[in-house]
Amino acid sequence: MVNCPYCKELIGTDLDSCPFCYHTFTDRDREKMKEPEIELWNRKQEEVKLAYRQRVMLFIATAIGAGLLYLCFMLLMHFGLDDSVWMYILAVVAVVFIAVQTYLYYKLCRCPHCDRLIYRNGGDYCKWCGKNIR
Repeated sequence: MVNCPYCKELIGTDLDSCPFCYHTFTDRDREKMKEPEIELWNRKQEEVKLAYRQRVMLFIATAIGAGLLYLCFMLLMHFGLDDSVWMYILAVVAVVFIAVQTYLYYKLCRCPHCDRLIYRNGGDYCKWCGKNIR
């Protein structure tokens, strides 16, 4: 299996044209496609590991940010500042934090193979395509 030099889809090595973009291969194209399979596999595994690390960092950042927001709310209420401008500013910061975390979740928590949301997948394999996601 190699990547098509035009659409970058994985295709067989013995094809005369790409079944995805229908490009007919020339001798120069075949030279570009001579990348060994092991290098392609290693590159894909590095992408999977990077995506997993990004998801873990997102969850850690979410937990820390939510804890800090909760702590700020509790401190403001403890000091009797719950009717002040600071409470409203903190509420706006909380809404922005939730919006950014939601966007990042939908952006980063996808299977690197099939690009579908993996939700709360606790295993090592995507529940949609069955490929390794860790």
